[in-house]
Amino acid sequence: MKDGLTAATASGWSVIAPSINTPSPRDAHESRTAELELLHHWTLHTAATLSPGSQELYLWQSVLVELSFPHDFLLDGMLALSAIHKAVRQPQHSSSLMLRSSMYIERAITSFRSHLDQPSAATTVPVFALASLLAIHSLAIAQVQPPSDPLHALCFMARLFKGIGATIRNYWNHLLESDITPLLVFVDKESLTAEELPELVRLRDWVAQMQNLDHHLREACLDAIDELHFILRHIRSLEHGDRAPVAITLNWPAMLPSVFLDHLAEKHEVTLVILAHFAIPCSMHEDTWFLRNWARWTFEEDQEVDERLGAEYESYIEWPREMMRTTVS
Repeated sequence: MKDGLTAATASGWSVIAPSINTPSPRDAHESRTAELELLHHWTLHTAATLSPGSQELYLWQSVLVELSFPHDFLLDGMLALSAIHKAVRQPQHSSSLMLRSSMYIERAITSFRSHLDQPSAATTVPVFALASLLAIHSLAIAQVQPPSDPLHALCFMARLFKGIGATIRNYWNHLLESDITPLLVFVDKESLTAEELPELVRLRDWVAQMQNLDHHLREACLDAIDELHFILRHIRSLEHGDRAPVAITLNWPAMLPSVFLDHLAEKHEVTLVILAHFAIPCSMHEDTWFLRNWARWTFEEDQEVDERLGAEYESYIEWPREMMRTTVS
């Protein structure tokens, strides 16, 4: 490793990040200018990509920016995601922008961990905001550095989302009373009017009848199917022209039981068949820059199942394959 560089590796991606030394006055000026440029890009461009409505845009663009000034970890998270977004829009500068993003996100995570170890109501909102940014960052980095092992990356992100959810859950009531309530997504499962999807009912019945599956794995698979069924029914229940919140789709990996993730990482056939169906809601967000290509990467994991196991599994992958043909070019 050359002097002045350190390596940071996470979730299957390798990033070279500059080591942090005492900067010269010129370096300090350039660093400050770069940060101001990224903050400008955040308020002008990146915040809008996280905001389906004007109320949410105001929060990401103004309220949370102001909140980040006394909470450096949140500011670092914003700068990290802004740098990736700018790298996607300006690929000719992607190398230097990814270096900066890596530096900011590592700094944010270091501080974030200390707040997780000593949580308090006072930092609940900035911690929630950074947790959301970390989840998006883990997806967005693939837009510049496509993962060599998408399944490994997906499992890493699912565990990240689960950890974030467990942390936030402890302070949920405080979040409900805060200024960022519009960022919280609420869906009443009992009020869904969309009919059940026969393809997922069939998939659930198939898994429920598998006597050769470990009991805990079978229950985890059924839970995963039920949650996916809810997401797709919710999307179908929206008024024409309404967009499904990205948070609804990303709730699926966040709720996956650990036993499901363990078997998914080992490419257990049934978990891969279920994962193929997750490509459907992902494909509905192809115009969301940090989710672009994830539907295709998710579905590609199932090609070896299709080739190796024959007609029984093939028939359960046909529906997501057909949906992918119509939604992802």
